[in-house]
Amino acid sequence: MTTMPPADRRIEAVAARLKEAAQERAETLGPPPVWQPIWKRPRKPKSIKEKGRS
Repeated sequence: MTTMPPADRRIEAVAARLKEAAQERAETLGPPPVWQPIWKRPRKPKSIKEKGRS
């Protein structure tokens, strides 16, 4: 049988601050960019010099 330890106010306060900070970061950064596979991303065309080296 598993028992829960008594609630510690300090731990709960730290957890609440971390949760609030994470929420603020998420609001600041905005939604994540839409993921695209590598093969569908637009490529930078090679210059004539770069083509000659390959």
